[in-house]
Amino acid sequence: MISHRDYKAGEIISVNPPFVHAIDEDKKGKYCDYCLAPTTGGATALGKCSNCKHMYYCGKDCQRNDWKQHKFECKIFKKSYEIITDEFDRFLLRLYLFVKNNPECVNERQKFINDENSNRCFNDLLMTDWNRMQNDSFRISDFETICTKFQFMKIEFNRTVLFKFYCISCSKFLKIVNYELEKLGAGLYIAESQIGHSCTPNSAQLFNGNQIVMRAIKPIKSGTQITVSYVNMIESRYDRQTKLAQYFNITCECQRCNSVDPVNHQLLKEFIMKLDILYLVDKFKAYKLGVEVLSMFQWIYTDYHPSLIIYKINLLKIRHEIALENGDNERIGLSVAAMARQVRIELPDAYKEIFENTYFNQPEDAQITIMKALANVD
Repeated sequence: MISHRDYKAGEIISVNPPFVHAIDEDKKGKYCDYCLAPTTGGATALGKCSNCKHMYYCGKDCQRNDWKQHKFECKIFKKSYEIITDEFDRFLLRLYLFVKNNPECVNERQKFINDENSNRCFNDLLMTDWNRMQNDSFRISDFETICTKFQFMKIEFNRTVLFKFYCISCSKFLKIVNYELEKLGAGLYIAESQIGHSCTPNSAQLFNGNQIVMRAIKPIKSGTQITVSYVNMIESRYDRQTKLAQYFNITCECQRCNSVDPVNHQLLKEFIMKLDILYLVDKFKAYKLGVEVLSMFQWIYTDYHPSLIIYKINLLKIRHEIALENGDNERIGLSVAAMARQVRIELPDAYKEIFENTYFNQPEDAQITIMKALANVD
């Protein structure tokens, strides 16, 4: 996807709802199946579909909004839900039934904010390289397993069409995460599906419930390709390239992949594991190790990448907890921005107002406050 305008670092590129989405099985009853809002009261605090008993909603509006897709799967869930608890299987079933019963939806278009050239519809995705997957033994075996489940549940389907939808789902659906970066489910976002990969991306996605929010994480000039990373950026070049080849048939040729990597990725993983353990026994040592990990992260991520921002916030949170333990009253009441200045951790200038108005001594965790702001939540 080529940008047709300039974007500043931190600027929002797009905000869109999913074409289809499905929640993870272990999140059922904890989050609304439609908007993905969390509930503190468990499943009893959510309304349940009175027919299938397997869909949970935070209110009548969400249940009504989801009915346009759930109505096609509801009877199936009522009879055979235990066969199709896997999130990907439910996602594929919902996608197939929704398109089959609403053929006009394949021409509904989504676009980036203020960029008419980014218009795209589901029909455009059917050009996905599904022929390649026909030669992938793992994919074929997985697809056949899903077909067997559908047949057992007496679901009528066109195998060729279902396989095309399977290929689209494998290559285009995105993990949906909450403000703590915990995976909630998966969604297909039509406009954003055209964004290409780079191990040095210029954009990153956040989520406001089921809504995707794309932000530029470095300046993007008009005429430049908009990119995200399809794989975990903290992995080594070998691991990244292996996964890109296996899942996306991509060989990345970005600057990072074609240069010497100064980060010892095995050591980085060991440090991250050690940091979690050390935090429980000695926060000051954990903080010192965290600063060392930060130097590695700063080479991997840009300053505006959400993962780096949240890492810095959590590092500052440890520093705040140390201040509490030591009775350091001067630091206990500092804002995130003020704490960062004291310990010389740089935060992105474009989000300065967010950091200045976020404090560690508030009921809501600082990470949640900041992620809400970055995901454009009022």
